[in-house]
This record gives sequence, C-alpha cells and structure tokens, in this order.
Amino acid sequence: MSAATMTFDTPAREPGRDLRRARDGAGGRGQPDPVGHPRRRAAIASGCLLRDLAFYGIGWAVSAAMYRSRALWGLAFRSFVAAPVLAAFTGYDEQYLAYAAALFLLMALPGFLLMRGAKG
Repeated sequence: MSAATMTFDTPAREPGRDLRRARDGAGGRGQPDPVGHPRRRAAIASGCLLRDLAFYGIGWAVSAAMYRSRALWGLAFRSFVAAPVLAAFTGYDEQYLAYAAALFLLMALPGFLLMRGAKG
C-alpha cells in the first residue's frame, strides 16, 4: 500500500469539545486549570516579578535610611517606579528583557559599585 492510498480511521470530533475543554481547563474533566490562559500565566509571572522589584525597593529604602544615603534613596525610588513600567510589558516577550535590564541597572550594578567602593 502506498502512502498516497493509506487512510487512517480518525474518530469523529464531537461538537463543542474544544469549547468545553477551554471552559473546564486543560484536563477537560471539570477540573479547571489553576493557571488558565497563557495571558493569565503571564500576568501571574508579572505579579511575581513586580513583587520582587517592590521588595528590592524596600531593601534599598531600608539601606538608605540606615546609611543616610541620597544615592540609595534614588535607587529605592527607581525600583518603585520600575514596577508599574514593567507592568506595562505584561503579556509581551519583551517583559523578561525589560525585567533583566531592571535587575541589572537597579540591583546588580549598584551592588557591585557599593562593594567596589567599600573600605575595608
């Protein structure tokens, strides 16, 4: 039998099956998918990223208060401003690039500069 004449028995698709699966979740057994739609997954990930950025801002604010440093207050303020800016990228691939840039510019680089400038 050649590939051109080969047929496969495929079960008939029941009407509305895809809609029920979308409504009921990935399993389709009445158990909703806890994460759901890809946009919702992106929103959940974004919420985690923004929460982390807010905690970084709090950490910089505490350090600024302890050391009475105007530069650290600026970092804390920029961290709090970056959170809603990153929220604008929710659902887009560029969100992770923007988050990586924010992590580097607001956390890694200032931390490196503080370590380099430490006396000891």
